[in-house]
Amino acid sequence: MESKEVRGILLNKHCGALQDPNKRERKQALERIRKELMSSEDEDLICEFEGIQKHLLRSLHDESEAVRECVVLLLTDILQKMKCVESVLGNLFPELRVRLGGSEIKEQSEEVRLLMVTLLRVVIAKYDKDVAPYLNDYVDILKKTIIDPYPDVKKASCECAAELGKAIPMEFHYQSESLIKPMLQALGHQHSRIRVAVIKSLGEVILYGNNCSINDVAQPLAERSFDQNATVRLTIARIVGMWLSKLRDRYSYFHKLIPLMLTSLLDEIKEQAEEAWRLWEAAGEQWVQENETDLKNKLDFLPGEISWYPNGVRRPNLGCRELVQREMTKFIPGIINELTDWKVDVRVKSAQLLCTTIQHAEQRITQSLAKLFPPMYKAFCDEDNRVYENVKRSAELIGYFVPVDVYCSQILPSLEETTSTGNLGILASAVQYSPAGSIETELANITKILNSDDCCFTVRASEHHQILYLVGALLKNCAETCYKDEAVRQNLFNVLVSVQALSKSKTTDEIVKDLFTKLNQCGENKDENPVVKCCTSKLLQRLQVTMDNWTAHSPQLSVFELLFADYVDGISEEPTLVLSMLSQGVGENMDPEVVLRVLWTILKCLQTETFISNFKENDLFFREIMTDILVKRLVWKAGRSAEALRIAAAACFDQGLKSMLANTSIKIDRDLLDLFLPHILSLIEDQAEKTRIFTCDALTTLLMGAKSQQTLTTEDVNKLITVVMKRLDDVSNQVRTRTLSVINMIHTPPNAVPCSENVNSLLYSTLLVHLDDPDEKFRLLVLDTLKIIGKLDAKGILEKLSLDTFRDKQISKELHDYLKIDCANT
Repeated sequence: MESKEVRGILLNKHCGALQDPNKRERKQALERIRKELMSSEDEDLICEFEGIQKHLLRSLHDESEAVRECVVLLLTDILQKMKCVESVLGNLFPELRVRLGGSEIKEQSEEVRLLMVTLLRVVIAKYDKDVAPYLNDYVDILKKTIIDPYPDVKKASCECAAELGKAIPMEFHYQSESLIKPMLQALGHQHSRIRVAVIKSLGEVILYGNNCSINDVAQPLAERSFDQNATVRLTIARIVGMWLSKLRDRYSYFHKLIPLMLTSLLDEIKEQAEEAWRLWEAAGEQWVQENETDLKNKLDFLPGEISWYPNGVRRPNLGCRELVQREMTKFIPGIINELTDWKVDVRVKSAQLLCTTIQHAEQRITQSLAKLFPPMYKAFCDEDNRVYENVKRSAELIGYFVPVDVYCSQILPSLEETTSTGNLGILASAVQYSPAGSIETELANITKILNSDDCCFTVRASEHHQILYLVGALLKNCAETCYKDEAVRQNLFNVLVSVQALSKSKTTDEIVKDLFTKLNQCGENKDENPVVKCCTSKLLQRLQVTMDNWTAHSPQLSVFELLFADYVDGISEEPTLVLSMLSQGVGENMDPEVVLRVLWTILKCLQTETFISNFKENDLFFREIMTDILVKRLVWKAGRSAEALRIAAAACFDQGLKSMLANTSIKIDRDLLDLFLPHILSLIEDQAEKTRIFTCDALTTLLMGAKSQQTLTTEDVNKLITVVMKRLDDVSNQVRTRTLSVINMIHTPPNAVPCSENVNSLLYSTLLVHLDDPDEKFRLLVLDTLKIIGKLDAKGILEKLSLDTFRDKQISKELHDYLKIDCANT
């Protein structure tokens, strides 16, 4: 008894010291009080504490941080040791509320605030349900401390809120919503450990509180589902998994929770994704058990495994599939909106969610296709490869699960309206993974759209890639039908050739050749390229219809050029049509740039062995090209465009003469000579140097052919020499050199044709003048020409030759000696 009285006196003395002006004395007083109280027995402790409680609580407002810290630690230790006494809480909470829960937090020390929150947690752990009367105090305090600037206070406050909800769930239900807003504010904290603590606490607060708060937290949690910290993402998966299994009235919120869980299934860390799958499948199994009566038929008759299920894809259990199928119409609109969001991470997660949703929905996704396809078209073209890959995979799953006629009925009308990379890519991906042979019913419609002008003649490289991918998918699905159906085969040929022509890529060339090989392998004569031979004609006819309206930028022109370059086997089957198109292509009303490209196409063909070998037995074909097509373009017209066309026409005419004489039985008869010679002579003085060069070459070739048939007369030669020898004064050395070649051809045996005496005299005089040309190489060429002519009339040249008049005595003497020998021999 005396001991108790002594202890009471000491405690009162120490409490009096709490008023000392010296903060060190106040702190030491608290330490002495601690020593006395912690050594007391339980019953004595209660009495002693109740006697000095007000003094201790008054110290919570001490101006010294060290004193306040010491008193909070003392209160915490006493409450942990002392039995539950409700009156203690009645005095404690008003003081804590003043320090932490007012409009402004009076406690300035972060460490003391943390200790006070810890004290609140100790109270919950000690008193459990008895803290219910002080729920309002707790909520007011936590609303402030959850958004405390100090991270550890935030974390402790969130954990305190969760513990409070678990301790008094019935009462907490009515107040929990007040804590959601500050917790969501704390969810954006920069430290991942704080975000993890907030998410865990949200799970408990909503589980034990008002579950309507799911509506408020679903979107913030969805944003955190692409948090860079893996622990944050895993925590979300665990919390959502808990809600799916334990939340009261959870069925009403499945449409909010399922997208969060489906997103977690695709976590980039394999172990976390696997844990999310376990949580998700556990929720699905629980739902099946809870609804076993409604699912009796499906449980009894649905097969466990499906043979046609995509390889490498994990099939969710029945409960998971049913949950998604029942709820997806509520969250698919959100996916649609976010597929084209301005934030890349949002688009990525939305695309992943779409893929997982289709995986769960299977055939039931059909009901949402009309809404899904338009945003999928846009997302397919996303710059971020992750969005593209997931949308592509979604389309592939649609190909697995949805009947061909269903998805074609949605995609094909959009293709008819406007062709884009998106709708082409979605269709190609779906067709690629549709069951074998299932495309046959829609094959004609698909290839008809591919053959439309908008699709067939598109110049966008991205669309070319998807068109080739689609054609490859069609061949993979039903290659034989593609070959046997003439309309389908023709459509595929048209689009493949067009893509090859407009792409101008080596990779595209290789892909097109590979696709043609696959298509040809379905025919009887695999090595004879049957598709090209039977389909080229109709494509040419299609091109000819629009030919009059072509410009240099018309895609049809590029297709035309490719056919003549790489598909000679096909165009050789229709020589009449080819001649008609070439004649139309160089017509007077055509765009000059188009005419130029057609002429260069003709030139390349005449230089190509493959083209010549395919037509070499068709003399009429070559004759028509020369007489009806090229000759028309040799006529002189004013203007720079006309000049460029004459150059091309002259080059073609020169090459055409060489090819015709070398590879056909056509001879230069009188009719051809009379047709060609006037046009050639009219161009030999053309302003363009290249025209003159090509004309001289063509004239040499023509003379060679005419001499072989002895159709060349003295009158022809007189006219030729008179015109040609003027070109010896040409500004171009190439033209002068070729002029000598023409003169040589006339006078070279066999069948050399003599000129009249007057023309010979003029020719000798002109050549002798040029024998003294400043250019030494040209002088030697003139010497060779005079020697050739000298074999026919050495005496005539000698009469004109005067050695004294030449600056180059050596070359004139060489000619003189050569001609003397010829005269002696004759």
